[in-house]
Amino acid sequence: MPSAGLFPFIQTYACTFDNKCHQTVTEDELRGQVDSFNRSLISILIDDIEKVLANNTQRTEIYNIIEDFENLQIIFNKIMNGTSQGEIKLGNLLVNPDKLREQIANQSINLSEESLDLLLNGSISFQKIITNYNLSTGFFDMVARLNESELRESICQEKLLTRWFDFSDPNTANVLDEQLCNLTAVQFQELYDDFMEEYNSSYVYNELRNFYIQNIGKDPNFDLTTIETVQRLSQDITNLDSFQFILDDIQRIQTDLRSGNNTNTSMSENIGLLLCGRKRFNFSIGGGNGNGNSSSPLLNTKPLDPEEKAKSEREYKDSTPFCRNLYMSFENNPVWKFLKPFILGVIPYSPDTPRVREIIKLANRTFLDVSLLINLADDWAGFSPSLYRFLNDDINGLRWFVKSTWCERFEEGSILPTSLGFLDGLLGNLLTTQSRIPKGSCARIGQFISNDADNSGYDWRDALNNTDELIKELKQYMQVITMYILI
Repeated sequence: MPSAGLFPFIQTYACTFDNKCHQTVTEDELRGQVDSFNRSLISILIDDIEKVLANNTQRTEIYNIIEDFENLQIIFNKIMNGTSQGEIKLGNLLVNPDKLREQIANQSINLSEESLDLLLNGSISFQKIITNYNLSTGFFDMVARLNESELRESICQEKLLTRWFDFSDPNTANVLDEQLCNLTAVQFQELYDDFMEEYNSSYVYNELRNFYIQNIGKDPNFDLTTIETVQRLSQDITNLDSFQFILDDIQRIQTDLRSGNNTNTSMSENIGLLLCGRKRFNFSIGGGNGNGNSSSPLLNTKPLDPEEKAKSEREYKDSTPFCRNLYMSFENNPVWKFLKPFILGVIPYSPDTPRVREIIKLANRTFLDVSLLINLADDWAGFSPSLYRFLNDDINGLRWFVKSTWCERFEEGSILPTSLGFLDGLLGNLLTTQSRIPKGSCARIGQFISNDADNSGYDWRDALNNTDELIKELKQYMQVITMYILI
């Protein structure tokens, strides 16, 4: 009945409406097996989504992560067009800059007070970093490989300071470069150790948080526990029963579509697995499954008489070609004669009492979902181009990250090179051994969000195109149902 909900209602008619007797035992007739609906991919997916969304904490966490990601994109755009507010000075990352000055003076390191002040007042230039580095040069990988000796080499040979920082006086910055490069290896090591002794990774978070507030106007949802939150959500999602099924089925269907194997039989089997949980679909195109012994009594029903058929033809004459073709195929199908009252929301009932009418009214509420689906299709048509532009142009930072050593650093069980001491020192307590994501996540995410023209795997463009086509087809069918309701 429609009161069961739109999806179970569709499953009933698509999967079991034409109840046939079969010559052999089918998968639906196994001992202890009621039906296959609950084993269909869509049923499992809906159950899993309900599990995730039923948890208010998880729902809030997902929303917060999405909101922060959108705001970070706003900050990124502001940085690139030069309208960002605030700055992060190197000296603000130190616990006690005065103690650093005193320590440098006591060690007789050949660095003038003016140069040290210039260094501490230098502000990190996100625009320079983003502009000077891309996926080919690998900013994240370069930082991950840095150690004390490579840091000095980068400062002296690659002008790292002027490529990462903005200074109040660029000419004086050249003097700072010269003094740093003239330090002996021992003095540079001492200077590095002095900085790391006063450096506190939690100050990095505080400075980034203030920068976020200055450009967004509110506190970020991100905090020191967010990494663990992302890890837990990732594990929860990958542990869902439907997750691996989705990946496998999408890859298989996409392979069929790309190889041209999208025959009526293969498509019918795919729809059957997704909707019914078996390789049979009630409205298969091009014949049955060869197992039939006696057909349903519905198929022996007389077709529409000429007068009824003529009436139907007059009613759909002003509809779209798609609607007209589908309308006629339905009107010539005996099964449709029994299905039509339910689609129209006209369910025969008795007795005709106020209470029964109220029950039927509630049952017909399912058909309100049809109009909502049409509205959803219209909304998606307007939203899809914006989503395409966003995924194509505005997540390069994420593409950049998932291909880097830093992403691997977060993966569970990754083997880290010994040269990551500098990176570990920078991250400090922001990155703990518990802050891991499942191994292989970087590669999977990178493949899905890839913009490479030769990407042979299923990526975001395939997902978006398939969704566009699915919703387009859905809208066409829903418009036909709407036409039935109106006439």
